[in-house]
Amino acid sequence: PFDPSLPVINAVSNVICALSFGHQFAPDDENFQKLIKALETVMKFSGGFFHGLFVLFPRLMSYLPGLHKEALASLEVITSFAKQEIEKHKKSSALHEPQDFIDYYLLQIDK
Repeated sequence: PFDPSLPVINAVSNVICALSFGHQFAPDDENFQKLIKALETVMKFSGGFFHGLFVLFPRLMSYLPGLHKEALASLEVITSFAKQEIEKHKKSSALHEPQDFIDYYLLQIDK
């Protein structure tokens, strides 16, 4: 038996990254795999029972252990990954000719 989910997730994620960040990642890239794991964790959490509890009782849930803690940590991983990519784009300063969504977004901010 063969489970094609990981290669398919890698391929689709790489297409999205190419559009968003302007480049693809190697399938064995450690940061890319961390990003995929973090996205998977957030997606599992968002459709579950703990998500409903977290939405209804956010203050109470901050004291309880559960999947919400892992999902919040994963959101932090995703956010830091995006911030790193944005900083790389700011340093490259190819904003006069946008190549991807981040370049276009930074160009719009400058306007």
